[in-house]
Order: sequence, then structure tokens, then C-alpha cells
Amino acid sequence: MELTTGIGEIDELIGGLQVGDNVVWRVLRPVEQAIIRSFVTSGTSAGLVYITFTEPAAEVLARYRSDWRNRDVLLLDCFPERSGAKRPAGRGRHRIVMVEHPRDPARVVEALKNAEGTFGPGTAYLFDNLTTMQDLWGPEAALDLFLEHCPRLYELQTVAYWFLRKEAHDASFLARLQRTTQVVLDTIPSNGHHQLRVAKAAGRTDAVGRGVDFELGESGIAILRTDTQEPVRTGESLKAKRLAKGISQAEVARRIGVTPSALSQAEAGLRGLSAQTLASAYSVLEPEQTATPLPYTVARRRARRSRKLAAGLRAEDVLEDVSRMSVHILEFAAGSSGRRPPFVTKQKEVVVVMSGVLELQIGAAREVLQAGDAIVLRDEPVTSWSSPGSVATRVLWCILPPAERPA
Repeated sequence: MELTTGIGEIDELIGGLQVGDNVVWRVLRPVEQAIIRSFVTSGTSAGLVYITFTEPAAEVLARYRSDWRNRDVLLLDCFPERSGAKRPAGRGRHRIVMVEHPRDPARVVEALKNAEGTFGPGTAYLFDNLTTMQDLWGPEAALDLFLEHCPRLYELQTVAYWFLRKEAHDASFLARLQRTTQVVLDTIPSNGHHQLRVAKAAGRTDAVGRGVDFELGESGIAILRTDTQEPVRTGESLKAKRLAKGISQAEVARRIGVTPSALSQAEAGLRGLSAQTLASAYSVLEPEQTATPLPYTVARRRARRSRKLAAGLRAEDVLEDVSRMSVHILEFAAGSSGRRPPFVTKQKEVVVVMSGVLELQIGAAREVLQAGDAIVLRDEPVTSWSSPGSVATRVLWCILPPAERPA
């Protein structure tokens, strides 16, 4: 799945985009349009949902149609200053949906919900201006829409880009936004051009404070300089230590919970690792010097992979601990069933239904669990299961560590 800001140097600067990221760009007006152009004309074939408040969707489509020849695009037209003229509905791979009464935030929320899942995983959402949303609805309603949509992205396997003019918002609005979002990028005028700085990058704290200089061009923004020396030095150090230990990239990546590709890019200085992940890497490569274990275990969502357990049943392995405890997110397809337990174990299990309905046969007993229900499995294993509803069932399935025997 390709996730990109449309500007390779910025992808490297923030340590890569992750599924579920909300990227807030705090910009000045001329910079805003140049960054949007770089993003929407990046050449990726992933679907795009473009929510426009600052101009009619027909004008957006006319500007970018030739760049979107190989891209599916849905434009939600929330432009409030409409004439009586009928707007074109787009054609082929490009559609325009007119959001009636965009001054009512509930109408925009409804349109967003209707757009969910239109193009599948990897889709990008672009909200062209949070400042205009604030002007239309007031700061609380604009922030409420952000806070409602923000957590949905990971479930939808998407990312979103939000633009705002920082001088138009008070400190409280900006602080609440920054606490909630995953990535914040600031643009600042600097000596006749512009500078971009990373103000926040959740899980990638080594990226915070790094920046690039750029200038505006007809095709978007052009990067002038990238602050990459520190990642290069760190990457060279990691690679040297790994080679000295004779450990493969794949093995180190497995131990610290990242993909081999992410570790390869870190060693090449193309991206950073979070402080916690970097500490884990050094503990693997220098165990005699970092023998003190951390008092907690972190499992990063970007390292998770989905796998098939049975027909109609997929699992994401969230965490596996040295104590032999493991946590998994299971998705049971609507109408699916099976006659084997998801996991064969003699350890206690805790099952929490997050959505949908799950029916379990446990020995001679049968239990039907709905969203919010939980069950502890102690002595009897699950002998069969079914997801009888019309929608998929999502479950948090935890295998607890074995009880310690008394000395």
C-alpha cells in the first residue's frame, strides 16, 4: 500500500507515513495551494477523496483532471457560495458529490460517512481548509468534525491531510488539534523562500524538529535542502553494529517490531526510527551495554500484518510478550463459521467483542456475545464459532501468560 505526501523528501523527513495518520499542515495561503498540487499530482494510483470548502469542485476537477487520468477521485463539494448554475457531475473515474447545505456540519459528516470505503485501503482524504470550516461553523464544530473523523482512519486503512491557516486559530484550538493528530507540519517564511518543520510525528520522535527549505513552483513545491545528516549518521552506526554482530536485517527488524524495508531505509539514512524503536535496536545489537530491560513492551501498529487463520477468519497479531502472552485482533467475516478454535492453547484466554456478534461453542455450552461483551476461557476450549450477523465481527483475543507454579 503506497502512502505518500506526494513529496519524497517530506516522506523521508517524517520517517514515512503510517496507516491511520492524520497530517495537519499549518500553512500560509500561497503555500497551501502549492502543497496541495504536489500531493494530488504525485502520480500515485491510490484513490482520493477531496473535500473542498474553498472553491467549487468543478474548478478543482478542471485543474487536475489531466493529472488524474489513472486515479479514482471523489470530490465532495462543500463550497458554500453557490450560484444557481448546475455543477457538472464529473465523468469516468472522477465523480462530484454536491453536499447540500454545507453550512450545516451534520450534512458534511453524513457525506463523509457515505464516502467511506468508496475506493478501499490506501485511499487518501484531503480536507482543503479547516480554517474555512471554522468560519462556517465556529471553532468547536470544526474541531468536533476533526475529532470524529480522525480515529476512523486506521479502521479504514487510510490517511488524511488537513490544511489550516495557523494565524486564523487561537492557541487552544491549535493545542487540542496537535494533541489528537499524528503528524503536524509547520511552514514558515524564511529568507525569500519557505521552511517546513516537523512539529509532531507520533511514534517517530526523532523526526520532530527536522526540516526542509523549499520554494513555490508551477508544479507544486521544490525542495531546496533536507536536514538528513543525523539520520545518515544513525543509520551508518546501526548498520556497522549489525554487521559486526553478524545479524541479518530481517532478524533485527523482527526483534524490534518493524519491517525489514523500514530498517533498510533507516540504515541508509532515508528515514528515522522512533526513540523507543532505536533503543530496542541498540539493545539487540549491544546487549552487554544495555542489559537493563525496559519496564514495558510497545507494539507499533505499523509493524502488524494481517494473516488468514481459517476460511472467513483473519488475524492481526498485535503483541507477543516474553511472558508467552499474546494479543490479537480477529475479524470474522459476516456469515462465516468454523469448527476449530482460532488458537490451540492450554492458557487462559480473554475475548472482547468490539463490533458485531460472535457465537461460541465451549464444551457443552453455547454463548452469544455482542459488541462490548467479554468472556474468560479457562478450562474448556472453543470447539466451534460463527459470526451470524450481516456485518463482520471484530474481536480482541488475548492469550494470557501461564500461571506460575509455586516454588
